[in-house]
Amino acid sequence: MHPTDRRRIRTGGRYRGADPLPAPSPGAAPTLDAFYRGFYRAAYIGMRLFWFGFRPLTRGVNVALWHAGELLVIRNSYRPGYSLPGGYLRWRESALEAAVREMREELQLTIAGPELHAWGQMEIRHEFRRDRVTVFEVDYAARPVVQIDHREVVAARFLRPAAVVDLAPAAPLAAYLAATHRKH
Repeated sequence: MHPTDRRRIRTGGRYRGADPLPAPSPGAAPTLDAFYRGFYRAAYIGMRLFWFGFRPLTRGVNVALWHAGELLVIRNSYRPGYSLPGGYLRWRESALEAAVREMREELQLTIAGPELHAWGQMEIRHEFRRDRVTVFEVDYAARPVVQIDHREVVAARFLRPAAVVDLAPAAPLAAYLAATHRKH
């Protein structure tokens, strides 16, 4: 955990200065959710060991969802810090197809391909790998309703870019914020 995150640890069931964590979906079994979170953590540790040994090039996508000057950031159950929603490209999948799929999987948010605008591509060296990330942007007039599963994604909230920097963002999110014109 990053030192700046410690100041934001729960205070009366809420994170200071942020929306409360969404409640689990109705009928969700907390024990089953905890099992999935443990599985994700173990798989992530295994992936990091693989990356350490082989230093691969990975390909992924991130989606920057904007609303009224705020950016949607998520916190995964297996990785410290906040990041943009997204994930890896599957075999023979385009970056646009992966972005649409990841939004549906992580946030239960249906986005049509034409809504997404390609922001650019960046290659970041982190976690013992080279990560080639294609970033898409979408700007909503009305705040979209997102639902998280409390398994892979445990928090999702809209924040001003300056506030995101204080939350120890993951490397791709930090690089996006440093490069984008919306960082102020």
